Amino acid sequence: MDDNYAKKFVSNEMLKFIVLHHFKKGKKYPYELFSHFNSARHPVALSLTKSDFYNIISSLEHQKFIKAKAATMHGSGRARKYYVITPKGRKTLDSSSKILEKATREFLAFLRSEFND
Repeated sequence: MDDNYAKKFVSNEMLKFIVLHHFKKGKKYPYELFSHFNSARHPVALSLTKSDFYNIISSLEHQKFIKAKAATMHGSGRARKYYVITPKGRKTLDSSSKILEKATREFLAFLRSEFND
């Protein structure tokens, strides 16, 4: 498997998890969240393009982990789309967190046993 493909796949899946976690904190506008990742210089998001980010949003929506809603902007009367986490998204996030925590512990134990000889 090509290293770049593997890195992009892992990064993309990690970003989905991280983005979903941000939606757990409350409603989010996609551009606001993209700007946060861009300014935070998150290690997983260093090469994140707007297109990649909106593909992640679309994927999470398609999987019914988040749901779009509309809000009217004050002053302009223009509607903006924001997203909220769904019950399915919250359940998936919670179970994924447990799986990732366990996998991380097992991986670190493996590394310690392999490289501490």
